[in-house]
Parts: sequence; C-alpha cells; structure tokens
Amino acid sequence: MQLNCFSEYCDTWKLKVNTSKTKVLIFSKGRQPNNINFIYEENEIEIVKEFNYLGLLLTRSGSFNKAKKRLSEKATKAMYNVIKKGRQCNLSIECQLELFDKLVKPILLYGCEVWGFGKNDIIEQVHLKFLKHLLHLKRSTPSMIVYGETGRYPLEISIKCRMITYWCRLLIDENKLSSILYKFVYSRYHTNNDDILWIKNIKNILDNAGFSNLFYVQNTDLTKWLPKSIKLRLIDQFKQIWNSAIQNTSKCITYRLFKEHFEFENYFNIINDRDIYTLCKFRTSNHSLPIEKGRWHNIDRSDRKCSICTKRDIGDEYHYIFVCPALQDERRRFIPNGLIPRHNIFTFNKLFNSKKPKTLRNLCNFIRCINSKLTPS
Repeated sequence: MQLNCFSEYCDTWKLKVNTSKTKVLIFSKGRQPNNINFIYEENEIEIVKEFNYLGLLLTRSGSFNKAKKRLSEKATKAMYNVIKKGRQCNLSIECQLELFDKLVKPILLYGCEVWGFGKNDIIEQVHLKFLKHLLHLKRSTPSMIVYGETGRYPLEISIKCRMITYWCRLLIDENKLSSILYKFVYSRYHTNNDDILWIKNIKNILDNAGFSNLFYVQNTDLTKWLPKSIKLRLIDQFKQIWNSAIQNTSKCITYRLFKEHFEFENYFNIINDRDIYTLCKFRTSNHSLPIEKGRWHNIDRSDRKCSICTKRDIGDEYHYIFVCPALQDERRRFIPNGLIPRHNIFTFNKLFNSKKPKTLRNLCNFIRCINSKLTPS
C-alpha cells in the first residue's frame, strides 16, 4: 500500500525510481520470514540484511556495532596518513593533534548523534592508537598517562555533547520528520516504559550532569546553553576520574611526583623531536629500568633493585636521576648543580617541569646515558 502511494507521488512530480539500486531493510531481531515480497511498479525490490545509508551502515538487528567498526577502519587509514604526512613535513606534535581533530575525528564521530549510545571502545581505540603512535609509546602505556601528557579528553565526551545538541534541536524543529518521530518514541518511552536505548542514554547523560529536570520539560530552547554546560560537567568529571586513577595506579607512582596539572605538556613545544620522544618515554615508563622490567616478570616492587650500583635501592626513575653512584659523572655534567646536593621530590618535580630548553635538553642527554648504562653491550 505505501509503495503504491509512493508511486503515485513520483508520478505526480515526474520523479523516477531506480529499482536496481533500491533495497528493503527489515528491522527485526527475530527470524526473517521467507514469504515477504515488495513490488514497485511490477519490479521486485531486493531485501537485504544491511544497507549503507549516507555513509552509515544500518543492519536489520538495529545494532550499530558494524557501523562503528567500519567507521573506525576508515578513520584508521586517515590516521596513518596524518602520521605519515606529519613525519614527512616535520610537523609539531600540537599541529598533528589538530590535524587529527580536523581530518580523523569527523570520520570517527560521523553520525554519532544517532549511534552514540552503547559501548564506543572501538572508537576510542583509534584515538589512543594515534596518540601512542605519535609519541612513540608502547601499546601497554596506561591511557590515563597518555591523556595526561597530551591534555586530551576521551572522544566519549564529544559523542555525548553531540547527542545532547541533536536532542535539543529535535525539541525545537517541531515540523521535521525526525522531531515528529522523536515525539512518538518519547511518548512510548514515557507512557509504556519501552526500553528505547537512545532516549535512555540521553536521560542518563542529563542525570549524571545534574540536569535531570530538563528531560521532562521537553519544550524549552536549550540549544544556546545546555551543550556547553554538559561539556563543562563532563570535562570536570573526567578530570576527577583521571586524578583518582593517577593517584591510585601503581604504574603512576613516579608519574604523579611531577605531573601537576591535566594539560598539554610544555616540553612538546620547546625541544626537538628526538628529545621529545626521549623525555616522553621516560616520563611515561616506556623504558627498561628495573622498576619497569620487574613488572613485566611479576617481580615484587621491593625486589626490583638497581643493577649497576651497590646501593641496592629500587631501580626507579628517581634513583637513576639523583642517587645512583654509577652515574655520578654524567649527573654532574647534565643535571643543574643546585638540584643535586639536596635532592627530594620537589627538586625532581622542578627538573621535569622545567621550562628552560637547555635544562630539558641536558636532562634528555642524561636519560640517554642512563639507557646506555642499562643496555647490555
């Protein structure tokens, strides 16, 4: 019946339908009947299990997992192109991060206003993979450390903000088909308690941000202020989670001694690429110090001793920077004299947060000396 009405509409407005490119997708989680046929002007339309609509893959189950996987595959190709061009043109870390946001992120988040509910780990994996490739870090580097060094937030925050923005527009554009459909679905959710995941996710975002009452208003122009407020709340909540993780994760014991604020680190802009990678690896435990090698072999922390001196202290970053006697000559050469005699966690913090290019360059040279001492010849 509806296809006949559509045919009459096309005849009235002199429109033609290419039936060879037209498909039917039946949304159903159960078994699809075999006796269903769709005929349009004596042409049978093919029934398919999935359909690529405007670049977004739709499946008969209503799940967007395949769509997210396809978007992540496309974004991964774009990500490697950004890394390749960044290396060829010797672009700064900050510039390459901006290129990711302009060229890769739009691919990853395409249509997220619709599919943003549910697990989005496969989307965030592309983001983290880019950051670790960019900084030459191991895949096992804790995500919270990577976020902390670059001052980046998980893409989940952008997804939720875009969903809320879209929801606000649905409330305003009352005559649009999408708004009419939303009102119908909302009424089923509100009156029949139907488990509609998209609406349920919108409500959860508002609840967690402290705007629960707005979900029941449904007729207020919220576009001007709500998305910005939601974004600020989500960022604040993530910073609290990040700070808690840094304080309570065993791998961050040294990292939290010098990481003061969640921000893009200054050293990315004031030293060359070779030194950036050297310093970044040391800060993020991407090294072969006993404190890290012992973790690979499940050795108790107290037994991860320094292997090049007789003090038998734990071979962590602080020990090699300020204590180890085997590095005494190199230390005097590369570390500022004022920091050595009365070293403590404050001088350790001051050294790693220095804004002087010469101090950081010397620190990187000293780190390379440490690595060469620990590497068997």
